[in-house]
Amino acid sequence: MQVRILSAALLLCWPAIGQEAEDEPRGREHSVPLFMAHGNPDQRQGFIRIINHSDEPGMVEIEGVDDAGTRYGPIELSLDARQTKHLNSADIENGSEGKGLPDGLGDGEGDWRLLLYGGGLDIEPLAYIRTLSDGFLTSMHGVVPDASLRHRVPIFNPGSNVNQASSLRLINPGDGEAAVTITGRDDAPEDAEDDSEPGEFSLTISPGGAQTVGSAELEMDGIGDGTGKWSLDVRSDVPVQVVNLMSTPAGHLSNLSRANPNYRGATGIWQVSFEDEAGGDGYIILLPDSRMYAWLPEADEVNRMARGTFESTPGGIAASGELYESGQFELQGLTAVGGSVDFDLAAAYRPGDWIRGTYTAEGTDRAFHGWAFTGFERGGAAAEVAKLWVPVLGDDADLNENFEPGADGELGFSFTAGTFTCNVTGTIGPVNPAFTVYEADVTIICSLLILPPGVVDLIVAVFDSPESPGSGDRAMVLAIVHDDTKIGFGAVYGLDES
Repeated sequence: MQVRILSAALLLCWPAIGQEAEDEPRGREHSVPLFMAHGNPDQRQGFIRIINHSDEPGMVEIEGVDDAGTRYGPIELSLDARQTKHLNSADIENGSEGKGLPDGLGDGEGDWRLLLYGGGLDIEPLAYIRTLSDGFLTSMHGVVPDASLRHRVPIFNPGSNVNQASSLRLINPGDGEAAVTITGRDDAPEDAEDDSEPGEFSLTISPGGAQTVGSAELEMDGIGDGTGKWSLDVRSDVPVQVVNLMSTPAGHLSNLSRANPNYRGATGIWQVSFEDEAGGDGYIILLPDSRMYAWLPEADEVNRMARGTFESTPGGIAASGELYESGQFELQGLTAVGGSVDFDLAAAYRPGDWIRGTYTAEGTDRAFHGWAFTGFERGGAAAEVAKLWVPVLGDDADLNENFEPGADGELGFSFTAGTFTCNVTGTIGPVNPAFTVYEADVTIICSLLILPPGVVDLIVAVFDSPESPGSGDRAMVLAIVHDDTKIGFGAVYGLDES
């Protein structure tokens, strides 16, 4: 009875999550990692092609962040239905009435990182750099893939190669400083008798800022000399973006950031079935910063939730953490207490395709296999999940009430737990612009008990139902209090289309 009281009371708050914003929702955030400033001394010009795939006209908001981390704009570009427009560096900084961009960003320090918001439009921005001397054009929308706050740069020329000079553009999109460490591996075979530590290059990037580091600087100030080319490992304490660039004496600039898609790692949402055929399908979430969450049904009325971390192994991935049973706890005085057990997981996978493995808890192994969700792009803004969601199991779900996040992402609600009232405040937003997982940063106050954001994880993962690929009409909600109380609850939801 105590479990039912708290679960039901908690869900009464869900309809209040994120009240509707007064302004129109901005839509998904599209990021351009490098856009050349007007008047570039190397005669390079930024060039962006913005495609409106919608059947309606509208406005696109454009913001610019310069290399010092200063934010400019927004400025607005008008687009007709199914229209495409091209903007260059001069247009972005000075505006162009003829192109439907009356205002510009102005002058910044160094080059730009652009952020575009289509509101209700389905837009596709494509960024390029044009060499003015001969018209050479190269794409500039790619960034180096990341996993576990690490970026692998598979090819990087040595400082001695001045005809094909390599450099890294390192971008800190966050609100705090980013500490970055770079190590390198050259083309020479590994010497089993050499036990020396590899050299490191370290730097700090200011909030919102960007720095460019050349190969000669990396070698001189950290990683040393090598044989042949380099493979770099870039690590950071907070999420950063990395762009791998190569320039020639003629002024040409190439973006070598894109990786072989067959080696992009395990990040994503996976739907799995269990060989014991108990409990129905489960879901595993592997985030770019190495966090792992999972919904693991074990019986008709027993659902486990996993919270842990994962890392790459030669055969796939390995993960560990804690398992919580959804909705199970008891009241001890004024405190609700649940419980957890440790788990380990090992799995092999093919990126974007299949996964198979085993997780172990309390000495019992449970095998699973499944498939990746691919092609769905609801990620990028809280407005994208500002819909009415209903639990798939209805009243039988651990979270058995509807919820409807608002477009602004702000949330504030109350619920009754036993004999006292709990107040929750915070925001919900995307993990990153292209990932279909959202998390809430919340504080819960229950009488004298305060649960700060550091002990509460609230995750919303959006994916497809089997009968409607590409629709994004399913969501999994996991709420875990991971301090000494060890409480977790969750449910699978469907999008209400009525």
